[in-house]
Amino acid sequence: MIVIINSFSFLEMGLSEELIKKNKIKIVSPERVKLTFPLIQDKNLFLEDFTHDNIMTICQSLERNLDIDLFVANGEENIPIAGLLNEKLGLSSSFMQSIAFTDKYIMRTLVGNKVKQPNFIAVDNIDNIIDYFQSKEPHTYILKPRSQSSAIGIHVVSTLEEIRELPETLNNYIMEDFVNYNTMLTSDGIASRGKPIIFSVHEYGEKITESMMHSRYATVSTSHLYATSHSVIDDLLAQTSLVLEVLSTSEYPVPYHFEWFYNSTSHDLFFCEGATRFGGAEIPKLIDCAFDIDIKQCYWDMLLNESNLSTKVVVEPNYYATAFLSYRRRGIVKKLPTRKSTEWLEKYTCYVKQGDRLKEPKNAVENIFNAVFKVKNHEDTGEKIKKCVDMLETEVSIVE
Repeated sequence: MIVIINSFSFLEMGLSEELIKKNKIKIVSPERVKLTFPLIQDKNLFLEDFTHDNIMTICQSLERNLDIDLFVANGEENIPIAGLLNEKLGLSSSFMQSIAFTDKYIMRTLVGNKVKQPNFIAVDNIDNIIDYFQSKEPHTYILKPRSQSSAIGIHVVSTLEEIRELPETLNNYIMEDFVNYNTMLTSDGIASRGKPIIFSVHEYGEKITESMMHSRYATVSTSHLYATSHSVIDDLLAQTSLVLEVLSTSEYPVPYHFEWFYNSTSHDLFFCEGATRFGGAEIPKLIDCAFDIDIKQCYWDMLLNESNLSTKVVVEPNYYATAFLSYRRRGIVKKLPTRKSTEWLEKYTCYVKQGDRLKEPKNAVENIFNAVFKVKNHEDTGEKIKKCVDMLETEVSIVE
């Protein structure tokens, strides 16, 4: 039996009802998602108190009463819990892997010089940051939590004055050199035994830290490099393989999401960070639209039936898909897009409703709506993004 520590709704999880019924599975989820799940009572366990302590207690109780082969978690915050349970109960030696993929300092230290990456140090207080800053030539640095995602808690500093304005509680951070890049790329797929099985590349339309400050939206797309500079795709596959070889030790399949800084002039790639989860920003849907691969379904098929593990699959896109993510802004929601205006999209999800009072977003996942579309030629992407912008500007009204 496999115990899944699940953080998401049934649809977000991507595990079909058919697979749940025919496999030995126990799904441990927060109570808040109960209404989204099919009524398969013997397979589901919903916890009102979905905290690490309670998850650990419940899972240890399950282990005493069931024949469990593996614990897995799909939420980044619970991956170390699954790894610890596997290690402690002798099911899999995956604890170090789970820590390596959730602690940026350990991750980057283990990767070492296998691939290019920015210079970095661990910092725990403002004095650490000032000392490091003063020991170097004038430079811009990025500060980010060792364990966090979605651009949460990131600070960019270039002067002592900016450093002294940082929060006093700043700890468990890494401080890294700002890399001169113009595109953030991601490599996404499924890996097993330290090797990629499925591999795909996406790109952000603008740096997330900048889009949150200067734009009302962000975009993530199937990379145009498939059509314009395939050698970069090949290089990224090779470098993704090197990182997986170092960090991924488990014998069972895992999803992966890696982020890379790319300089299109020098063609340099720098490793930013990675995780053993599916990428956010609708990346699983982008893979479905562009490559005709339901990556979540593939993952569960491989995890539940080892015979479905295949040799490396390097796929080419049939389409170029884009996710348009509209940031929230302060005020009361007065108007939202109509069903008719969103019918052309492959996927549309609205996270607010009329009458809601919104605050300024604190991270990249606090959105008004997400929209996904696809085009046959990547050159047509800009026109469709403009159509999404028009929808955001003319059909969304938020009044302070």
